[in-house]
Amino acid sequence: MPIQWRNELSIDKGFIDRDHQHLIEIVNRFEREIESEDGKTTLLHALGDLKLYVREHFRREEVFQEEVCYPFRARHAAEHRELECRLDTVITHFKAAVARGAYKPVAREAAGLLRDWLVEHIIKSDLRLRDHIATTRTLLRHMGREP
Repeated sequence: MPIQWRNELSIDKGFIDRDHQHLIEIVNRFEREIESEDGKTTLLHALGDLKLYVREHFRREEVFQEEVCYPFRARHAAEHRELECRLDTVITHFKAAVARGAYKPVAREAAGLLRDWLVEHIIKSDLRLRDHIATTRTLLRHMGREP
């Protein structure tokens, strides 16, 4: 079942939300391609795309957190490193399954892990950033500096 973007997942109505929507698209594409004829190649490309985009997104998000003095940025960055390691593990397991010729069960499991990983991170970690962004914007407005 694909992940559906909902307004409740919105963090900043800007680049973070766009990044999250793109990550959701990649995870959904991975899940859709499991049963395709050329699944293993397409799935490997999707995992590669996900790995690259995750790194890019995490970098952008961490720079932004630094700019807005987000108090939990060190913990958040540590979560990002942990998520990157988990993604690397998923990719390693998937490649091993492809080499064995039995990748579909591993792909199904990976799709569930990726879906849960992404949604859980947005809900449990990134939504805390939303409150900080709102507070920062309010303070800037009161100081006469529109964000």
